[in-house]
Amino acid sequence: MKALGNQRTSTMYAPLLGEVRLCMSRVQSLELLDSAKIASEHAKILEHIAAGDPYAAAKALDEHLAHARDLLANKMKPAT
Repeated sequence: MKALGNQRTSTMYAPLLGEVRLCMSRVQSLELLDSAKIASEHAKILEHIAAGDPYAAAKALDEHLAHARDLLANKMKPAT
């Protein structure tokens, strides 16, 4: 974000990044995704970046984060 040269964007991004890291740590500590799955999803994102397709990379990133978010949300639901 700093590369954009926009202080406001960088300031808004910092807390969001902290929340993402917190959720990532929780997903990992609960072992909700195995490392092979994480690596596979990361590789898909990087492939799109290397191919110069930012829209596909953004979509793959969104799917990756949504998958982890959904797993964490389901794990955190109170037992019924």
